[in-house]
Amino acid sequence: RIRDGAATDDNKKCAGGGVADGDGDADGRGDDGVLSGRGCGTSDSESATNNTLQRKDYYRLYDVWNPGLQYGGQLNISEIGYFALDDGLQIALWYRRSTTITRRMDMKMARIRCLIVVTNKNHTDTLEHYLTAHYDTHLDSMNRFNFALLSNVRDLFNFSFVMSKTASWGYLKNGKFDGMIGALVRKQADIGGSPIFFRIERAKVIDYTTRTWVARPCFIFRHPPSTKKDRIVFLQPFSNMVWILLGLCGIFTICLLWLLTSVERRLEAVGVVKQLGHSTRSSRNMNIRGATTNNQQASAIGGNDELPPVGCRCSTRTTLSAG
Repeated sequence: RIRDGAATDDNKKCAGGGVADGDGDADGRGDDGVLSGRGCGTSDSESATNNTLQRKDYYRLYDVWNPGLQYGGQLNISEIGYFALDDGLQIALWYRRSTTITRRMDMKMARIRCLIVVTNKNHTDTLEHYLTAHYDTHLDSMNRFNFALLSNVRDLFNFSFVMSKTASWGYLKNGKFDGMIGALVRKQADIGGSPIFFRIERAKVIDYTTRTWVARPCFIFRHPPSTKKDRIVFLQPFSNMVWILLGLCGIFTICLLWLLTSVERRLEAVGVVKQLGHSTRSSRNMNIRGATTNNQQASAIGGNDELPPVGCRCSTRTTLSAG
């Protein structure tokens, strides 16, 4: 089948714009919408090509992309359909059912320069072996974890790493960044293989991806050395002297509260007694004032200027009634 005027290995003698395999329609296009050869001969091929270019009513569509020329990537060209005045735009079914990411996942082992921060200077292994080894996992834990994630991405998109290391994440000194950020700014690395904190000055010169490591403060308690010898596990973190002092503090607190409660109750009792005494004296004073007033009224009525004694109040009232 002839495509764009170039003959394939199966039919090098055929050229033109017609059907070479007999499965096309009358206007020279096959079932897949690709222009095919109509006959053999160079003159027919050239005439058909010239007619197509003059009419400009038929165009082939290609998907052209490269994962990166500077990374050693290969040029990928895929025919995805055609455009004709009669049929309109015709796109291949496989192209419509796929996305750009799925179509370009295979990067053909492009070499990506990856820079990783390593703070341990005593390792003697290769960089990749050190990051994937299962010993001394407390050293460079964040960087090892992030490299494991990048390794999965590498296998998914089929590219390779050109690895290098540095001892600094990248800090602004004298107007320039050092470490990993500086290498990214100077185009010495394509991707940073270690997680970094988000800073305003860094965000101005690099592009962050998603978060891969969660850093948060936490409290760490020492586990008891042995739980088989002593079954009382909750007593293990403190010594016996600490527990004794805690008990004494508890006893002192209880005694102090009991003493304060007792004093408060006594003070309340004394206050009640004082209130009762005050009310009793008030009632007596009122009785004396009432008696004095009655005697004065009786003296005024009987014409006696002298006040009788308090005990004669009843008799005075009786005398007044009889008169």
